[in-house]
Amino acid sequence: MGQSRKRVEEVAILEYPLQYLHTVFHKEIIFLCELLISLVNKSMWISNLLISFLPVSGALWAQKHVRGVVGRVITIDCHYEAKYHSHTKYWCHGWTDLCSVLVETKRQHGRSGRVSITDYPERGIFTVTMEDLRSGDTGWYSCGISIPGVDTRFNLELKVNDEPVSVPVLRYLSPANVSRLGGSVSVSCESFQGSLPIQYSWYEQTSSGHRQVSGNKELTLHCQSFNHQHHQYYCKASNWLGAKSSATVHVTVFNNRGICNYVTEINGTINDMKRSRTFYLLVLIRFHLCIF
Repeated sequence: MGQSRKRVEEVAILEYPLQYLHTVFHKEIIFLCELLISLVNKSMWISNLLISFLPVSGALWAQKHVRGVVGRVITIDCHYEAKYHSHTKYWCHGWTDLCSVLVETKRQHGRSGRVSITDYPERGIFTVTMEDLRSGDTGWYSCGISIPGVDTRFNLELKVNDEPVSVPVLRYLSPANVSRLGGSVSVSCESFQGSLPIQYSWYEQTSSGHRQVSGNKELTLHCQSFNHQHHQYYCKASNWLGAKSSATVHVTVFNNRGICNYVTEINGTINDMKRSRTFYLLVLIRFHLCIF
């Protein structure tokens, strides 16, 4: 009906008469199983604990977690106490004594491949710059200072992710005196966020649709290319995650006795070039079509 238990030294026997079963538990096997389960359950926080107890010091510090974008550049500042101003600084991939040194200072500067390092002793800081970031760059790194005996290091985590483009920003490339000199007006387009590479193209909005007029960042405007009184242009930036369009560049053309004048306008705002404090400009260019 119930169960009976017999013990012989280190072996426990459980009998279940109704189920015709009996189980034998060896104390050593039970202990090893419990130990194994305990280690598996704690494996994740043990790794983090080891990182926390690596040889680091309050004499060296940086941001603990940093994020980068594929194709972009990231700069990491490592701060240190003044007593280390003459020591060699380095950037290490990993977080143990066996980490791989990627670059170190030699007379305050150093470079290796896509990674560079610069020491500023008067500021108590050395900077690490990683260019052309890749997804594989994700991982743990260390700011390090070479010290006889045990180096001082600070461990940090870098995560590199893909990112869609941001809305392109328009910028005039023409000099401020272009209206007096005469000539064309150039507008640049750039998306400051998003994974690289980013493709740029300019389009003109017409009554029949959208016509591509440039396959790069720059749009050049000049009277000879205008066939109508009003023109509208916009820039499109795109990467593999998507595309976004800029504000519209409005152009109004005036022809008076063989003299071509035109005004460019962005976001409905026109500012005098000499007083402008933004990227919105009034560009009035006169093209004299006769030879003097």
